Amino acid sequence: MIEIKHSGPNGLIDHLRDATRASHDALERQLNIFEHLADRRRIRYLLDRFYGFHLEWEAAIAVSECGAFAEARSRLALLEADLEALGRSSSEIAVLARCVSARELATTRAGVIGSLYVMEGSTLGGQLINRAIKATGWAPAHGLRYFNPYGKRTAERWREFVRWADVQLPLPEHGAAASAAKRTFDLLAIWLP
Repeated sequence: MIEIKHSGPNGLIDHLRDATRASHDALERQLNIFEHLADRRRIRYLLDRFYGFHLEWEAAIAVSECGAFAEARSRLALLEADLEALGRSSSEIAVLARCVSARELATTRAGVIGSLYVMEGSTLGGQLINRAIKATGWAPAHGLRYFNPYGKRTAERWREFVRWADVQLPLPEHGAAASAAKRTFDLLAIWLP
């Protein structure tokens, strides 16, 4: 796991990391992605499920007060391209199951920031996943872009998120953001398997 520490003016990211460590570790153990990399069908299934999550979650964030910031971080087009590269037709993608509950993560500013923390954080470890997927032989030459949406700019994009998030919430709302981040991990644990 790649971990970039940050001690901003109000310590939001440190608070989120500490509050969600157990949930993060539990989801990582549950998914056990590195053990399933050779299984193309398993990885495509995970992308199917991530697509259903992002479709609802990103739609909710788009209409929130954080929508402008999150718009440039959308991963839906990358998911669609990855799924097509793995043999899904556009008509199959259109009928994939949707995680309607993901909308509930984006009903408040603290909720959006907490859930964005989880999903933006996933790009850090996603670089390692993508590198391993490229080595499997079944994946496209560039790997799967969902796992590495920012390429060489991943650390820079993470720092941008950290700076942005640090100024969005006053200290009394850190707990609400941490609760939302934990709910995001919990929902992913239910939705992805």
